Amino acid sequence: MKSGTALPSGVARSDRRPEVADHEAFSHINDLVRQAAAELSALGCDPVAIAASPNRFDDAWTYEWRAVRCGKFFSEKESYMRKYDLDRDILSAPGEAQCAHKILKRLEEAGWRDLFARAFDINWSDQSLAVVVQDALTWLIFSSNNVSDDGDPTFAIWDAEPMSYFGEAEERFDWAIQDQRPLVFRSVSGEGISS
Repeated sequence: MKSGTALPSGVARSDRRPEVADHEAFSHINDLVRQAAAELSALGCDPVAIAASPNRFDDAWTYEWRAVRCGKFFSEKESYMRKYDLDRDILSAPGEAQCAHKILKRLEEAGWRDLFARAFDINWSDQSLAVVVQDALTWLIFSSNNVSDDGDPTFAIWDAEPMSYFGEAEERFDWAIQDQRPLVFRSVSGEGISS
């Protein structure tokens, strides 16, 4: 996003927002997600979201979960009740979704989740990390993947500035990514706010 872009208003913010603990790791994850967000934005689809988790919380305890939402296309691996199969579905997906999948694979190969964990001094359990383009705005979401009642910390990804904490998205982005409008912010009034 360009500096000065109008962002949604009335979004809830947490008193326990993530603080940078390792500036070198933060710089590296910032560069990775900035590039990914620019490439996802250039695909021309809205929304576009890519996400991954080492241990997605669901009844099947899905390990190394990955998901791609690109316009109307959605698939994930592993999928609860085997409804989707990302490795199979991506082969016949629109070209933009295939590109989004390649961007996700590149982030995974670069160790983006571990960089995020180092940057903010967290331990992975059932959380997921996602890069989202919705309404031409770019976001990084750290989702609890389990009901936390705190929301999911969401960072604005800027073109020329470091990403910055923005506010709280509704929890369980691992499920919301299946929706046509996956990113919904928590508001100070309790109503959901779409970006």
